[in-house]
Amino acid sequence: MAQITRMNLGPNEYFEGQYRYGPEKDGDRFIWVHLNLNNRTGSVIAWDHTKVLLKQGQTSQDPFRILKTDGMNQSPVKEKESIPAGASVQRILIYSFPGDVKPDLIEIGPLGQASVPESILFEYR
Repeated sequence: MAQITRMNLGPNEYFEGQYRYGPEKDGDRFIWVHLNLNNRTGSVIAWDHTKVLLKQGQTSQDPFRILKTDGMNQSPVKEKESIPAGASVQRILIYSFPGDVKPDLIEIGPLGQASVPESILFEYR
């Protein structure tokens, strides 16, 4: 149902129109989580992106911004959305996370938590 395909450590800015967003605190950075959601049920499901948490030790963070993407274009979506039966959607969740650490766990709402493998972490340059 939910699959994390990659996590980008940066870039540390995001634009909506002419407005530039940066990390919430000095020393933080953005982590961009690429999430595929597949509704294989026969009915609509309610999904809450604020329940997708990045964790490291005692640090736990919900997403700062959620974007829908078709692979090229990105635009913001609400924190809670309905996924139609049989639909697959791609989302990018942007987190403001302490810059000196990498997340070691991701909690995906009702699906539980899993360790973050190094193979999906990419430094933005």
